[in-house]
Amino acid sequence: MTLGWTFTVDFMIDVSQLGVYDDYNDGLSSSQKISIWRISDQTRLAATTIARGTIGAAGSNIAFQAIPPITLYPNTPYIVTFLNAQNYYPGLGFLTSANRLTIAAGINIENSSRRIMGDAFPTQTSTSIPIPLGPTFSFSLTTFQISFTAQNGTITSDSTEYLPGTTAILTATPNPGYLFSSWAGGATGAVNPLSLVMDSDKTITATFSPDTGDADDDGLTNHQEIVEYGTDPTKKDTDGDGAKDGVDGKPLDPTETLDTDRDGIGDNADLDDDADGLSDVEELTTHGTNPKRADSDGDGLSDPSELQTHLTNPNVADTDDDGLSDGAEFLTYHTNPKVGDTDGDGFLDGYEVLTGKSPLNILDKPALVAEARTAIEFTFPAALGKTYRIEDSFDL
Repeated sequence: MTLGWTFTVDFMIDVSQLGVYDDYNDGLSSSQKISIWRISDQTRLAATTIARGTIGAAGSNIAFQAIPPITLYPNTPYIVTFLNAQNYYPGLGFLTSANRLTIAAGINIENSSRRIMGDAFPTQTSTSIPIPLGPTFSFSLTTFQISFTAQNGTITSDSTEYLPGTTAILTATPNPGYLFSSWAGGATGAVNPLSLVMDSDKTITATFSPDTGDADDDGLTNHQEIVEYGTDPTKKDTDGDGAKDGVDGKPLDPTETLDTDRDGIGDNADLDDDADGLSDVEELTTHGTNPKRADSDGDGLSDPSELQTHLTNPNVADTDDDGLSDGAEFLTYHTNPKVGDTDGDGFLDGYEVLTGKSPLNILDKPALVAEARTAIEFTFPAALGKTYRIEDSFDL
């Protein structure tokens, strides 16, 4: 006859060995065949024979035999069976320090369903069989892993390994100056903390974005204050110099409020505030230029280039008053910024550019076409230095 016990599992279990318990652990007196069956379709899932004379591991009294791994699933009744002999018992579980086997968590033995079976599958029940000393097959649990990726913040969880169907609790924590935005990868949405049912291995990504709030209303975002400038996002004027952090060129230096050229030296200590190569004193006392603007007249040429290279006026955008700025003449049209009519054709450079003519070609000049707009207004383009005469005739 064959002895067996029905059982269920609470989560997926991979079974890699089958075994029997030997009271005396003095070697099996006969070979023992042990099997696991699925009740629903009477299918034998695994079977092995433990040879006569096999002795269990020291202190365990269990003689094991490896099998090709099988997986047991929740909500499915199984039976573990073996050819009964005196002092040998099948079952499920782990060995304790007291050399006794206990039912492992998640494995449910139904003692009332112990059965005497025939050669293939249980056909009778009995209540006279002694309760076995304990379980006798080893298994490994199926678990799912969770891993994280995050920039500008961190993800923490209550574990990194979970049994199937259990819930992971994830918490996203932004770095200072950032806010949590959303989950990605194996999770979606923006709920934080997040409860996630583990049904597979997962890689979770947390997205964080710059904190664009301005808690102290100083003109800088919280992200700018914490990450970029190192100022206090709860104080309008971190260094206490009277200038809000948003307009203070040196918000951490109480002796400075401006750094015009952004060279890291405040204007009070900087001898050349606009970094144009002319000292502040030289600009103010010698040239009359603006020491806080490298291009005082805004014509596209720096003050020292106008003074030293082009010899134009750094305080007048159009030195020759021809309708083109000094920068446009030198950089774009290549005309002389000190001569109003570069090609000498009698028309100002600016007017030639306006009419689509070349200010560098004396032969390419605007046509003298007059236009009578009203009975008393008569206009036409005139070349410099030319004299024009208007006559009235009935027979022209």
